[in-house]
Amino acid sequence: MKAGTVILSLFFAAKFVDAQTGKRISFKASENAQKEVQTALIKAGDGDTLFFSAGVYRFRAGLSMEGKSNVALIGEGNDQTIWSFSGQTAGAEGLLVKNGKNILLKDFAVEESKGDAIKVQEVDGIAFDGVRVEWLGEADSANGAYGLYPVSCQNVWINGCVARGASDAGIYVGQSKNIVVKNCLAEKNVAGIEIENSFYADVFDNVATNNAGGILVFDMPGLTIKNGGFVRVYRNQCVKNNHANFAPAGNIVGMVPAGTGVIVMACSNVEIFDNLIENNATMNMAIASFDVTQKPVTDPEYVAYPSAIYVYNNKFKQDRTLKADETRILGQAVALLRNEQRMFPDVIYDGMTNTSLLVNGKMPQDQRICLQNNGNILFLNLKELSVDITEHNCELKKIEPAKVRK
Repeated sequence: MKAGTVILSLFFAAKFVDAQTGKRISFKASENAQKEVQTALIKAGDGDTLFFSAGVYRFRAGLSMEGKSNVALIGEGNDQTIWSFSGQTAGAEGLLVKNGKNILLKDFAVEESKGDAIKVQEVDGIAFDGVRVEWLGEADSANGAYGLYPVSCQNVWINGCVARGASDAGIYVGQSKNIVVKNCLAEKNVAGIEIENSFYADVFDNVATNNAGGILVFDMPGLTIKNGGFVRVYRNQCVKNNHANFAPAGNIVGMVPAGTGVIVMACSNVEIFDNLIENNATMNMAIASFDVTQKPVTDPEYVAYPSAIYVYNNKFKQDRTLKADETRILGQAVALLRNEQRMFPDVIYDGMTNTSLLVNGKMPQDQRICLQNNGNILFLNLKELSVDITEHNCELKKIEPAKVRK
């Protein structure tokens, strides 16, 4: 299967800025911002550009835009045009965009929203360009779950964005198809960047640091879109993700130990290469089945085991003075290995496989977990307590890149 074609590009973003087919509506921060902006979002027509001058726009309720096409919301910079929801008393998000096509969000910030900062649902063609989402102050489980949150979308473009303080994931793309996440900074979140139950995603040239977990590629049961894959994670800096995990109780991402670089869980066809993954206190990288959550699976269509994972040409480094997070199960296992075996693995594989794929007791070549050219790393199969990487010294067919129209 080939990677899907992503239709969004810098050209896509630029055409909104220069759009001539619609109106340009300008706003300044004022006491009437709530009414003025929400009214404009309701009345926006095809091709309209809503331009927000520098200033702090204070909103008491969430904003929403539904059923729109070819609309751009543009500020003067994510440190200049600030939408503050610190006094929000109504609404589940800061901004909700739903059931649209070709929407551009550019150069503004959303701060202190009661729930998710920007949620985009069922939109074909959504571009986040230079957007910042942030919860200020100390980490708090009461912060919104997601910063940038496109879900059930296709053709998703996230470029040059910043996400801080989310109690789940700073940048989260779920149940979506045709995705680019590039040049972003994710820090001080529980999870920095997460791709979940999605297809054809390229995640590259990002910095994930000071999160509990840096970059997550997950597949979860019970969702409409299942068993995602064809995800490439490359040229990222995933370093020092040692922030405490402050997810609310019961949240699945709460199982991620503080000090985690990259986790691939229950996903297939994932390629991880040319990344810098270092000094994540508990583990630089884990490849795991859904079994690590110790939760039952009741979804008969869900595949709980990773397959066709190719990890190559990465640079791993570990500061052995850093302590593992023993408040989480995986962290406890790592701490035990360090204390009893003096073992500091760079890549941990839980060793659980999809037995339905086995041929004569072995995984087919194109479904294996393969690691190559990652330097002198220590690999650990947790199930077998084996550091023998021989079985995983293999090569997979590379996933085709997302093709971005220039």
